[in-house]
Amino acid sequence: MGSYRFALIGNPVAKSKSPALFSVFSEMLGRQFVYDLKPCAGDKEPGETLKKLFSEKYDGFNVTVPHKIAVRSFITHETPEIKICSNINCVRFLKDSSVYSGLLPAEGCNTDFQSLMWATREKISGAGQICAHGALPWKPVSFSAAAESCFSGKTVLIIGSGGAARTSAAVFCSLGFGHIIFASRGSMTEVSSGSSVKKNGRAEEAAEKLRSLFPGTEISVIHYSVCDGKLSSAGCTCSGIIPAADIVVNATPLGMYGGEVPEGFITDSVKLVIDWPYRSGGTGFLHSARAKGLHIISGTELLLRQAVLSLHYWTGIPVDITGFLKESEREIIRRKIF
Repeated sequence: MGSYRFALIGNPVAKSKSPALFSVFSEMLGRQFVYDLKPCAGDKEPGETLKKLFSEKYDGFNVTVPHKIAVRSFITHETPEIKICSNINCVRFLKDSSVYSGLLPAEGCNTDFQSLMWATREKISGAGQICAHGALPWKPVSFSAAAESCFSGKTVLIIGSGGAARTSAAVFCSLGFGHIIFASRGSMTEVSSGSSVKKNGRAEEAAEKLRSLFPGTEISVIHYSVCDGKLSSAGCTCSGIIPAADIVVNATPLGMYGGEVPEGFITDSVKLVIDWPYRSGGTGFLHSARAKGLHIISGTELLLRQAVLSLHYWTGIPVDITGFLKESEREIIRRKIF
């Protein structure tokens, strides 16, 4: 029976469900998977933690906030999607370190990107059991022609400006969606450019990079605040500040550890709601989407997919990730892990 060691670094990590998931995977596959939680405070760079994982011969590790971007500067290789989404959430150590110096012999990928791509394609096509609520009404005939025939006229509104927001935008740009909108509460910095002054923040930086990579996609940013649980602009509650969109993505932690995303983001035009936070019973935002009869992709679905993809990336098993995903979902439901 093979033995492997994995870890999660970030802050916070104490409430992560990943150890429970990998315990299930271990029993299902007859392998020994040890999955440790490694708190790494937000005010510290992850370099020392990464070196310790390498010296202790871990096979790989996941990365959560706030180190998904910082970890790039400590490793030697990264997979192609990282150039688009700019952050890493899964790293595997490379066996031959003889040719490297200064950086850790490791390769990083983004299984969040891969899991959202996987789930979205299933939801749009109606395939698969994890997203088993039927296909979206604008189902494309094939994904090879999807950008031209279907997605180019669709809009995605992404709430947030951090790693999950960038990853989500990268997925929908890659699929050929016509308009991506970041909705950000983050503070902005005054940036001088000649005689003009503009406000810049993480959402604007992400939008600028994606425009250079996907010139055919319109990418814009709106800023909002919340007053008494309602969406506000410039400190005053107002209606109509949220543009119409076909898909809304909650790419913030709201709903997982506290707080909720305002229901006002779910406008009449929305057909699909994607909620990155996972919580037993679901978040309030997800319940609002269900109450409206909308298609959903939950944080639980995305977490399970990225866990299966991480396992495959680290070990090469399971060979059939689609079949294993369905089997593990049934086992996780039976054990009431979520």
